[in-house]
Amino acid sequence: LRIVKLENSDDGTLYNAISSVLLADLLPPTQRASLESLLNHNKFMAPNKRGMKSRQNESIVVNEGTASIGDMVFIRREAKRPELVPTPEFINIPSQVQAIKGLLNEINAGERSFLLLGNQGVGKNKLTDRLCELANFEREYIQLHRDSTIGSLTLSPSLEYGKIVWKDSPLLRAVKNGVVLVVDEADKAPTEVTAILKSLVEDGELLLADGRRISRHNDGKGVIKIHPDFTLFVLANRPGYP
Repeated sequence: LRIVKLENSDDGTLYNAISSVLLADLLPPTQRASLESLLNHNKFMAPNKRGMKSRQNESIVVNEGTASIGDMVFIRREAKRPELVPTPEFINIPSQVQAIKGLLNEINAGERSFLLLGNQGVGKNKLTDRLCELANFEREYIQLHRDSTIGSLTLSPSLEYGKIVWKDSPLLRAVKNGVVLVVDEADKAPTEVTAILKSLVEDGELLLADGRRISRHNDGKGVIKIHPDFTLFVLANRPGYP
């Protein structure tokens, strides 16, 4: 279903759609070569370089209700808390503009979870913030590290009137309110923490320490229903990089 939706998007070629859904760029070389061979055997060819160059300088136009990149039009969301919409200083580098366009096409096709993998300093945070600005997405943010725990992912302490009060973390706020959650430095977190995020994305279920449950399908007392607009961006450095 996702392949069909992506094929009908602005950049819609069956080759691009299949490569995107199967995460072709992250496949080991031998598996990727097999996929390329299979696609070419069935006459699904990669877009020619000349056609790619013609889209390198597509302009970004933002209106009150829409944002467009070239021929792609995205309906901007109405922000309930505009202060959560990032406003980064961003230079429209053609390759990054194309990356944002691809992500917006994926969101239009119904995708709600993304992994941005790249070397340190290539602009993963800037790119995500620029996407949120264009789409008028409210954004919550968590930065993971080697001492991150499952508890710190779901609850956050704050000091009020000299007492420590435990409140919902950015993850829970994003799930409830249907906003974007950016999880930064995911590669530095312990495996059990990233496994929780994987479970949330794949199964739509997460049991909290206080007895509450996050669920995509169930509802009722003690259940936090995942908002349909909840979108997750996980940012990570490539293996072997600091």
